[in-house]
This record gives sequence, C-alpha cells and structure tokens, in this order.
Amino acid sequence: MLARPAAIHVVAAGMTVAAAAVVVFPFWPWILVALWISGLVASPCERLLARARHRGPLAALLTAAVLLGIAAPVVAIVVPLSLEAAELVRRVIASGDARKMLEALLSPTNGGGMPTVEELLRLGSTEGGRAYAFARAVAGATSHAALGLVVFVTVVYVRLAHAAAVRAWALAHAPVAPAILSRLAAAFSETGRGLIIGTGGAGVAQGTVATIAYVALGVPHPLVLGLLTTFTAMVPGVGAAFVWVPVAAALALTGRLTAAIALVLIGVAIVGTVDNVVRPVLARYGRLDLPIPLVFVSMLGGFSVAGPAGLLLGPLVVRLAKECLLLSREAAAT
Repeated sequence: MLARPAAIHVVAAGMTVAAAAVVVFPFWPWILVALWISGLVASPCERLLARARHRGPLAALLTAAVLLGIAAPVVAIVVPLSLEAAELVRRVIASGDARKMLEALLSPTNGGGMPTVEELLRLGSTEGGRAYAFARAVAGATSHAALGLVVFVTVVYVRLAHAAAVRAWALAHAPVAPAILSRLAAAFSETGRGLIIGTGGAGVAQGTVATIAYVALGVPHPLVLGLLTTFTAMVPGVGAAFVWVPVAAALALTGRLTAAIALVLIGVAIVGTVDNVVRPVLARYGRLDLPIPLVFVSMLGGFSVAGPAGLLLGPLVVRLAKECLLLSREAAAT
C-alpha cells in the first residue's frame, strides 16, 4: 500500500495531467499534424539545421515554407472545390432513386452568382434568427481555425529549432523508460509517414490521373470529381473506384456510352494500377506497418469517434496499441 504522501502525489499528478489534457485537447489535430509534418521536414534538413550557426532563423524559414506550401493550395484549390463537392454530394443524395442520383452526378451546378443586396436584405428579414446563428457558428469556427494555425506554426517551429531540447524534456518527464519511449516515438513517426507519404501520395497520384481522364472525356465538374476521387483513394478498402464507377454509370445513362467505356478502361487499366506502381516507391519513405483492413476499420472508427480528424487518430491509436502489445510480449519473454 502506498504511503499517504505518496498517494497524494499520485492523485495530484493524475489530476494535473488530466487537466493539461483537457486544456490541450481542442488543438490535438493541429498538434498531431504539426508533429508529423515537422518530422518529415526535419529528416532531410537535419544536416542543414545541425550546420547552421543558429537553428532559429533557419527553422523559422522552414516553418514559413511549410505554412506557405500547405496554406496556398488549401486556400486556392481545396477549400473552393470542397464547397462545390459538398454541394454536389448533397444534390446527389437528395435526388432520390439510384438513376436520379447518377444523373445528378453529371448535372450542371446552379449558376446565379453572388446574391444581390435586395436578396440579402430579404433573407435577413425572413431568416434573421437562423442567419445570426449561422454567422456566429462561422465566426466561432474561423477563430478556432486561426488559433489552431498559431498552434500549428508554434509546434513546427519548436520541433525544428529545439529538437534536442524537446527530446531531452520528453525523456526526463515520460513515465516510461527511455527505450520504451523511443519505440513509441518511432511508431508515432511511422504512422505519420505512412499516412502522409504512403496513403496520401498514392491517393494524390490516383486522383490526378482520374482528373485528367475526367477533363479529357468532358465529364462535368472534373476538378470536383477529381478531388473526391483523391479523398476516396486515400481510404483503404474504398479506393478511387468509389467515384469513377458511378461517374461511368452516369455517362452511360445519359447516352455517352463511348465516354463511359473509355472511363472504365482508364479506371481499370491506369487509375487502378497507379496505386500498385506508386505505393511501392513511396513505401521506401513511408510505410504504415498495419494490415490494410485494420487501417480501414481504424479510420472508420476514428471518424465515428472524432469526426474527420479521426481518420488520422484511428490508425495512430491502433499502431501505438500494436507497439504496446509487442513491448509487453518482449518483456514477458525476458
């Protein structure tokens, strides 16, 4: 039995750690992605950082490059296309039966441009309460994203500028032995590399090929469908066929049989095989040591628990659990 002072210390430590977790929890997706991306940047740049007389300025430059490299395509491409993709998915789901869903997949978007001042005033007078609630929700999400971006930049910079100090601090305060912490850290980094380089890179490659095919065949919404293809290709067990097969069926239903056949041939012969060509190459730089069905289930489970960010959290938790089981088995064997 623990002595009374020791028991008090254990309880106090548990409460303070729990409180710290609650404080950090709102920004865990930003911290997670920042640690993974900074690790990817640090690996090829470590020699350059080590030779630098002062790591701070070079780390700041690398952080700015990371931020620009992520923010520019997200703001210019991903956000507008994501909004169009959400509208397209909503319209397809609302179409009713399967045939109408496929036809809606290729139907043109409603034009109309920006609403006029009169329309905005009329909307405000009739839907003022809901408009105010929506505005508050948008403002809250924007402020949270801004704070998350600050956290992201801070974590990336600290990881690059003070890597040795961060590692020493973690080793000094971790409740496990340094060897165990190193194993868990390696599993953590492996998950990030596997998801970002392996899964993400293969998805982008398939999405790019599919987008070129959509453009060449004159499919409506080629960029939006290409973005959806990229996202689905990143999910093991779902794949790019989750998008291009319905698109081919929609082309056939709307009388474009030649384009439908061409898309099927491209999807099977090129899009489907790109993964088999690209993934082994990317596996040299990032491979997640988990069976594909387990990655798929962990992504779905993470999504159901934590929303979109759970697509990253699920595989991470399962990979760390696997490493803990390996450590337990090794300890039992000694």
